[in-house]
Amino acid sequence: MKIKAKIRLGFGFLFVLVLLFGSISLYYMNEISESAKLILKDNYETLSYTRDMRSILDQHDLPLDKEAIVGFSRILKLEQKNITEKGENQAVAALGAGFRVMNSPAVPLEQQKAAMAGLRKQLMRIDRLNMDAIVRKNKTAQQAVEKAILYLITAASFCFLVLFSFMVNFPGFVANPLKEFSEAIKAIGRKNYKQRLHFEGSDEFAELAQSFNEMAAVLNTEFKQRDEAKTNFIATVSHELKTPISAIKMSLKLLDDERVGPLNPEQKELVDHIKDDCSRLLKITSELLDLAQVETGNLQLSFVKAHPEEIVDYALNAVQFQAEQKNIELELISNGILPPVNADVEKTAWVLINFLSNALRYSAPQSKVQIGLVQKEGGIEFSVRDYGKGIDEQYQERLFDRYFQVPADGNNKSGSGLGLAISKDFIEAEQGTIWVESELGKGSRFCFMLPVAD
Repeated sequence: MKIKAKIRLGFGFLFVLVLLFGSISLYYMNEISESAKLILKDNYETLSYTRDMRSILDQHDLPLDKEAIVGFSRILKLEQKNITEKGENQAVAALGAGFRVMNSPAVPLEQQKAAMAGLRKQLMRIDRLNMDAIVRKNKTAQQAVEKAILYLITAASFCFLVLFSFMVNFPGFVANPLKEFSEAIKAIGRKNYKQRLHFEGSDEFAELAQSFNEMAAVLNTEFKQRDEAKTNFIATVSHELKTPISAIKMSLKLLDDERVGPLNPEQKELVDHIKDDCSRLLKITSELLDLAQVETGNLQLSFVKAHPEEIVDYALNAVQFQAEQKNIELELISNGILPPVNADVEKTAWVLINFLSNALRYSAPQSKVQIGLVQKEGGIEFSVRDYGKGIDEQYQERLFDRYFQVPADGNNKSGSGLGLAISKDFIEAEQGTIWVESELGKGSRFCFMLPVAD
């Protein structure tokens, strides 16, 4: 069944459910209304008739005048048409017979008075019959109301459970397959070309999964080989470049040694530039080698229980000279003694050094760079904050992508675009998270969090 048909079926079921609940509600509301009508219509009319007849008897002396007789007769006829209760028929018949006796000219006055007393007695009897009926019918109506409420509560509870179940499960019907697709695509992005999806049925998700599997199969016979060839080439070239670059650095160091011979200012400046370029080349080749390790799955991590302060000290010692050259203060902010983390000290310190090097590069002389070390829920947060120009929001999401570089302003030499990407790989391999917070004109804050060791 197609997804569109399933969605239509699901919402159709909800529509039927709401319609059913509405129908049940209307039915029982009508039952309650009918019960109320039974009480109000017949019995209250009879009570009204007996009250009016009693009022005529109370307001007129015997013998009754013509107007009173006409009025009483009219009401009596109405009551004779409104007999509803058992025993009421006999009482009304007795009432009519007594009324005829009371109004007969041939009947002595004493007998007329006795007939009037009999009328009052029958009126009371009719009142009692109808009052008892009102109580009885009210009880019946109350029971009907309680029964209706019970049925409505039951129906409402059933509808609520069905709707709640639908609300909980239906979004997953769409979201869960999408999540599986997202995870599978991420796996392909991590060079896992053996990733496959399995969906039962014949809907669009199953068709899409089949297309995905076919694509992954093609990637696993074609692009994987090319990607491995590229990675091996980068690793080989980087490895081969490290040796001559290191030799050039050694030669430059010898040239800068006074024992070899003095250099004039122009030569000195040229040697310094060559040193900087060699350092950049050496850093890039090291990053390329690290990248090759990550891409080939040969990243080796030596996990130990390390104190966060130890990792920070390692990184600070590595960049201390660079900070002194620009007269930048390195300030450590910590909230006391922290528990250890389970991490590779050198790899983690490498990430921190990368953060610090970037912060020093983009900070003005005689400014400050802050290193934060704070325990938060879930782990230990390491952060490096500078007060440079900051990073435009449009570039922040791509900072940890491989080979991405924020457009340079000409004042700072750009690197390989691999440092932050490799940092992300290192931290995530240690089950941590990494992110950046930045605002133009206010500087940047690069952070990562590692879980506390068990």
